[in-house]
Amino acid sequence: MSLLATVQAFIELNPGLTTREIASALPEYERFDVQRAASHLCLRGRVTRQKEKGPARYFASKSEAVTAKPAQKRASATSRRKGSGDPQVIADLVSRAEELESKGSFNRAATVWLEAFDESQLTGEREAFLHQRQKCLESGKKPVRPGEQIYLAGRFVGNVE
Repeated sequence: MSLLATVQAFIELNPGLTTREIASALPEYERFDVQRAASHLCLRGRVTRQKEKGPARYFASKSEAVTAKPAQKRASATSRRKGSGDPQVIADLVSRAEELESKGSFNRAATVWLEAFDESQLTGEREAFLHQRQKCLESGKKPVRPGEQIYLAGRFVGNVE
């Protein structure tokens, strides 16, 4: 039997004990491991923890049916596949890119235009998104180059004036 199962069974048989008392009753396991197992069981909903005065006390869960929750669906943005061609998603991306352009965040807008390109399935629409992206990249800030002189690392031979 695993440590988690042992600790859960012990809590069901002896409700209202602290982790120190549970660890003392299970000498074959390290105290820290027992405390961590009790905390893990509480996080999973298999046991409940009540803290009034002093240390927390552990009790058996009301029902095991609570722990068997069905997996929740992820947000629609993460669960959808790219390239679905959903007009609502494309419209959201386009409006977000235009908003970023109006704020002057051209590099971010270029990234959003590329996302819209990935999402779209229509050739004409994709070309328009790439064109908008290219315009954003051209409008974005260029890296600042030093003046005429470029200094390289290493041994200097020459005149700096």
